Amino acid sequence: MILLEALSNRPMPGDGSASAWLCLGLSAGFAAIVILMMFVRLYKRCPPNKVMVIFGKTGRGAAKCLHGGASFVWPVIQEVGYLDLQPVFVPFEDATVVSSDNAQLVLTATATVAISTRPGVIENAASRLMGMAPNAIRAQAEGILLGTLSSAAGALTGEEIVRKRTAFANACRDVAAADLEKLGLEVVDLAIRQVRIKE
Repeated sequence: MILLEALSNRPMPGDGSASAWLCLGLSAGFAAIVILMMFVRLYKRCPPNKVMVIFGKTGRGAAKCLHGGASFVWPVIQEVGYLDLQPVFVPFEDATVVSSDNAQLVLTATATVAISTRPGVIENAASRLMGMAPNAIRAQAEGILLGTLSSAAGALTGEEIVRKRTAFANACRDVAAADLEKLGLEVVDLAIRQVRIKE
């Protein structure tokens, strides 16, 4: 009787190893889920209307810029920010310029600028415009474009400016392009609405 009780209380062969394998499998599954969740949180996607700027230790200079797509952003060594690609409208009311024949002209013009997505230019935007409000970007662009209007007007006569507004606008756009690229901007549109000789 005592022998039967002792045999019945003895653990079945393999029970301990099965429990150990079960615990190991559950632990491995939990670890895999934690790692997967961590990678999901580190994987940042960039909306099509923004530029994602990854800065810190990027291996690509001061910042890595992505327009669309996605990338891993590693904690501690990297941070991420965004540049908005929304165009900025820059109006010019009664801007005075002087032509090559010393005629004073009053211009009404409109320009639209936006952050460029071209390689080599987009990095300038990351360095100079990151965190800047649209009004501040507008003020920067306005100063450059106003100087461009004056510079382009100085290369033409008053009559040429009045009669060929589209050609004058294209000349302004070409002159402004290089200076705006230094900020990371490009001209989307520039139009001369009205030109009159100052009385």
